[in-house]
Amino acid sequence: MVATPGRLLDLAHQRALHFDELKVMVLDEADRMVDMGFADDIHKIIERLPANRQNLLFSATITDDVRALAYDFSDRQMTDLAAEISISPNVRAAANVKQWLITVDKDTKSALLSHLINEQQWDQALIFTGEKTQCSQAGCSTGKTRHHSGLYPWR
Repeated sequence: MVATPGRLLDLAHQRALHFDELKVMVLDEADRMVDMGFADDIHKIIERLPANRQNLLFSATITDDVRALAYDFSDRQMTDLAAEISISPNVRAAANVKQWLITVDKDTKSALLSHLINEQQWDQALIFTGEKTQCSQAGCSTGKTRHHSGLYPWR
């Protein structure tokens, strides 16, 4: 079953879902779950889970809060045996890559993107979006005649 923590709790409260035969618990995007305030709901779910299970926790970043959740999520006696796999720790952008952050309202994102592409005279740009529809919108609104859009959202 795949669900948000709140939905899992709703189903458990309605007695439509029972965790007693659960074998594997997967918590994907743990950092985002913590950031969105789901930590309390996740702890409530953990309390309902059978002790004999496999736990898998995936996260793009391992903050102290995510590490604490991972500890709570696992059998405390097995925590020292848990494996943390880092794909590319402490990676920095190449010296010739410019990075900056511009805070902008949702309604003006496309206009700003178009302005930046034209003003900076970018021949290429890699644009990450949160949703597939935004990929298409970003590509169509840039005003460039040679572009590819609608590929894949980043999450």
